[in-house]
Amino acid sequence: MGAGASRPAAARARGLIVSFDALGTLYGFRKPVAEQYLSVAQQCGLSKAKEVDPKDLEASFRSAYERVSARHPNYGRGTLDSAEEWWAELVDKTFRGVGVGGGGDDDQSLQLPANLSSALYEHFSSQAAYELYADVRPFLQRMHEIRQRLEKERSDHDAVLLLGVITNSDPRVRRVLESMNLAVGVSKAPEPRNMDERWRLANETARDPTALPIATSFRDIWSPRHDFDFVSTSYEAEAEKPAPAVFNRAANLARLNLISRMEQRRHSDGDREHPFREAFDFVRDTISHRRDIETMSWIHVGDDYAKDYVGAKESGIDAFHLFGQSGRKKEGLE
Repeated sequence: MGAGASRPAAARARGLIVSFDALGTLYGFRKPVAEQYLSVAQQCGLSKAKEVDPKDLEASFRSAYERVSARHPNYGRGTLDSAEEWWAELVDKTFRGVGVGGGGDDDQSLQLPANLSSALYEHFSSQAAYELYADVRPFLQRMHEIRQRLEKERSDHDAVLLLGVITNSDPRVRRVLESMNLAVGVSKAPEPRNMDERWRLANETARDPTALPIATSFRDIWSPRHDFDFVSTSYEAEAEKPAPAVFNRAANLARLNLISRMEQRRHSDGDREHPFREAFDFVRDTISHRRDIETMSWIHVGDDYAKDYVGAKESGIDAFHLFGQSGRKKEGLE
């Protein structure tokens, strides 16, 4: 988001936000999607799966993906009850496309197992289906080292490093990352009433420093141990990249981390001998967090030129397009 408007140094949160696309950027499929579909289908008792050519199923999957996406964009957000329902429809159309799932009652070998769609949904919710790219963990370790150094170098010109994920996906991305033993921060914004509560507390504290709260609902959001401080999915943002809404939601989640971090520091470094100064800091931080993101540098990294690079740029975020990702691409998935 570039340099943004300046404000007094004591209230400035300098630093860097680095966000990433997920599938095709941080991790990829362990095996081609069609092979995994057929493997899970066999485990669920579909004997006919042994006779299906993975290439045919892959073609059917791509076709079904396009048709279901056209009918129910963004994994059914707003048109279906859940993302799982969206995937169930996709599974059904994918197998029907290769002649499985449409047989009569007298041909059980052509009937899809009742638990197939739910089994596939769970399978693609963890590292059973995906693997982290080899260069990701070393990168995250380096980011932790930089963050540890920044956290030790406390000053009025406070610097912070935030990492996040911005992806066209349903909410399972969080589960996938956590299954890879990655620590993931906030993915859902607190209820509006919680933000209103903070403003109320700030107003009361401005009038009466003795009303300074011990803690608010934002305090525990941020942690230096997180590998990713926030995750913004298209499903939860109700819009898909390159739409600005996905990036705007990510900015709000990043702000929550800044609020939490400031609140934690206020409690650890609180000036108990000067309550008016501590109260002023609380009020100032509450007001200034709205501008903190604009004072930080932000770069988004992804493998889709239109959705990641152009989308980020049009949202005022610097971007880096990963070239040559076709070998670790998504095979029909976002």
